[in-house]
Amino acid sequence: MRILITGPESSGKSTMAAALSTELDIPFIPEFARTYLEKNGPGYTLDSIITIAVQHHKIVESQPLDSSFILDTYMYNLAIWAQDKFGHIPEIVKEVIDNADPLDFIFIMYPDTPWTADGLREDADRRVELFDKFKDLLDSFNAAYHVITGVGQSRLENILHHLK
Repeated sequence: MRILITGPESSGKSTMAAALSTELDIPFIPEFARTYLEKNGPGYTLDSIITIAVQHHKIVESQPLDSSFILDTYMYNLAIWAQDKFGHIPEIVKEVIDNADPLDFIFIMYPDTPWTADGLREDADRRVELFDKFKDLLDSFNAAYHVITGVGQSRLENILHHLK
């Protein structure tokens, strides 16, 4: 089973990926953008997003074909980020979305969780706007997804309900 947890900043993606990983006893692949920015600083360019996309994709592609995992963000997040900050989606991101092995489930986190500033996040007042952009992007790629709402355990229960 391959699951993607996606959505705008500070919407509980990492928390849900970790909780779901524990609940299902399958590994999760952390958000590579966070790893990159923590190492290289919070400044970024379009080339940085492309580097993040290539490296994140390599991590995902290195997983055995029959393996199960949970992705804490992936190319849809990078597509929204690039489009929002630089006006277009890099071709490498579009290609990965179009050609990557299919995901069994995509869960988009609604931003009804409290905002948490962390030095990397930028859009505290735009989370709903960005959520709508995620839905539009997923729709444009004909991706099936489930919107997850709620706080704490109810979020995890909502995901588990969809998995059943």
